[in-house]
Amino acid sequence: MNNFRQHCLSAFTLSILLFGTLGMMEAISGSVVRAAQLIIIAALMDGVDGTLARALKGESAFGARLDTFVDTICFGVAPAILAYTALCSGQNPAAAFAAFIVFAIIMSGVIRFTRGGKQDEQRGIHAFRGLPIPVSAIWLCLFVLLRHSETTAGLPMQAALSMFMGIFTGILLVLQVTNLNYRKPHRQHFILSLIITATMIVVTHQPLLALACCTGIAIVIYVIATPLMERASINSSETERVALDTPDTADTVAANG
Repeated sequence: MNNFRQHCLSAFTLSILLFGTLGMMEAISGSVVRAAQLIIIAALMDGVDGTLARALKGESAFGARLDTFVDTICFGVAPAILAYTALCSGQNPAAAFAAFIVFAIIMSGVIRFTRGGKQDEQRGIHAFRGLPIPVSAIWLCLFVLLRHSETTAGLPMQAALSMFMGIFTGILLVLQVTNLNYRKPHRQHFILSLIITATMIVVTHQPLLALACCTGIAIVIYVIATPLMERASINSSETERVALDTPDTADTVAANG
């Protein structure tokens, strides 16, 4: 029975690889908007992959290795191809810069996974330091959607927003190879994000724009707030440990008396 659950989970992980592969094929053919959408779907599926494995108690060393390779392809190689196609579309003479971006995206993801992981109960059988690679992949896809989608073509200050998203993409790639500890968002935060997104879709009547805005804001908050919360948690734990290790003054006086 346990082997059956592991096979089902492996099949689910391979379905993520399928969407990533389709995204690469669409990007190579020039359909960058559809490619970005497929990579985002793969990232959303990857977000529930670990939770599903823990719920079914089907974690395995094979599944962990498979997940690592699938993440490298879907959220490292696929976004790199997407970035290259998007930058070199039309008469854009940015081939050299696009090649550097491709190398930076793949290098950042490979270094993150090569550094190894540690045991983490909240993130399954293993967890890696640094920003999770699907986060930068989703952000890059949002960047492509912003620049190439007809829905977002008339946004005010689009040039400034594109510049910010481009710079922030570089920051995300750097964060992937740091020692910062990024935990997965709690289920309550995910549900709250869905509610806010659904509300914006109803109000604006523009599903793509609402989804892109809410996802982008959520990523910025996650990237900035998570390390701060982690540091505050560590400081709180250290304070409690010091308080427990320090003997009470009254007890010390009584013992000396």
